[in-house]
Amino acid sequence: MHESPSGNFGTKFLTVSASLVIVFAGLYAARGLAAPFLLAVFFAMIFAPPLNWLKKKGLSGGIAIAVLSVAVFLIGLGVVLLFTNSLTHFAEKLPEYKGKIAAGYSVIDSEIQTVCKQWNIEETYTLNSMVKVDTLIAFAQNSVNVLLNAATVSALVVIMVVFMLIEAARLPEKINAAFGGRDLSNEYLNKIAADTWNYMKIKTVVSFFTGLATGAGLYFLQVEYAALWGLLMFFLNYIPNIGQIIAAVPPVLLALVDPHLGSPLWDAAWVILWITLVNTAFGYGIEPRYLEQGLGLSGLVVLLSLIFWGWLLGPIGMFLSAPLTMVLKIVLQNDPKTKWMAVMLSNR
Repeated sequence: MHESPSGNFGTKFLTVSASLVIVFAGLYAARGLAAPFLLAVFFAMIFAPPLNWLKKKGLSGGIAIAVLSVAVFLIGLGVVLLFTNSLTHFAEKLPEYKGKIAAGYSVIDSEIQTVCKQWNIEETYTLNSMVKVDTLIAFAQNSVNVLLNAATVSALVVIMVVFMLIEAARLPEKINAAFGGRDLSNEYLNKIAADTWNYMKIKTVVSFFTGLATGAGLYFLQVEYAALWGLLMFFLNYIPNIGQIIAAVPPVLLALVDPHLGSPLWDAAWVILWITLVNTAFGYGIEPRYLEQGLGLSGLVVLLSLIFWGWLLGPIGMFLSAPLTMVLKIVLQNDPKTKWMAVMLSNR
């Protein structure tokens, strides 16, 4: 008895589906370890083209890996230390903001009441009745702790990336030996590394100027820790759709409770206006023009991947959502049997 083609297809579909469920369940259960490891693999992969460039310049494999590893370690450690020190200093000043928040609440409530009287609107709520000062301070402290933990994980990721770069010299030979001499590194890995590097190059440049413009504008608007919020905007800009919104919350709240230009509402309005202009210019003007070619994913797929990978791997999954989906698309389009799935993920 021979199985029909539809029966073979059904069996393969169930087998693949069951395998994916097992893999995803394992990743979810071990995401505390899996997420930093995948992040390290991701960064190690995007440093493959610079490593090849150093080799083409005449450096031996060992020296090229050593130079790139030292550069990655110093830059990564410097960014982590800068971010950690700024967050620690901000956390130490949180108790001082408690009184400023209470005073700011009173000023804002007074302004709202004035506007309501002018427009004959009956106003019965106050800010303190909606959001308690202690609740806001506790939320800020918890957010700082989360970011500090992320900075600690980032230091571990930097170290793992360095060791992965050291191991990268022997990876092609290992792959060829494992797969019977078939040069999979040229067929798949180089394609994935090149496209991932293209995506990260575009995204990093856009994120850098987004963070720089945000920090400069906040400094001009006299918002405290402008450099920290610019750095936060740089990192969170890698998270599609919602990263910029999350990064905008701290400086807006700080402008509300500690105004320098005038009333709290006007200070917050200027901050919102500037951040909106910056993200509109870079996120909807410059980035799509280049990233559409570098990423090639539809907007719906990017949004769904953000939700899925964020659920599976946590915040690191949100950061990796677009690159992971892009890698999946590249793998699918290199196999004629799964190329149709890659087309469904594409924006073309």
